[in-house]
Amino acid sequence: MASKKPTEIIISGSIRTDQYGGAHGDIYLYWRDSRDAAFARKGGHANYGYPGYFLASIFDGTDWRKLQINKLVEYEQRSYELASQRQAVVDNLARIISSWRGITAIYNQESRSFTIPGREIA
Repeated sequence: MASKKPTEIIISGSIRTDQYGGAHGDIYLYWRDSRDAAFARKGGHANYGYPGYFLASIFDGTDWRKLQINKLVEYEQRSYELASQRQAVVDNLARIISSWRGITAIYNQESRSFTIPGREIA
């Protein structure tokens, strides 16, 4: 019989910037290129000022599962214009996520991801 994945995870308030290790409820932040940056990279343009944004997963004790951070944090607070600004965005997100310590993230079957009911932005 297959193990049933948890549908509720208590947020630890800690972040990771890699997928190795992790404790139950940790949030993994990873960056993605913006559409313009992805287009430029695909074209082989050498430019280190690419803009991008962060996405997140939450650790259920066994696996990293998608967290709908885009529904919890405004794009402006999880994006950057230059790659050199990435760490400042991570630091800001760490402050936000630490304020979620002890809150329960709930799995949404429709989106196949976790969110925090009552904390979602419009």
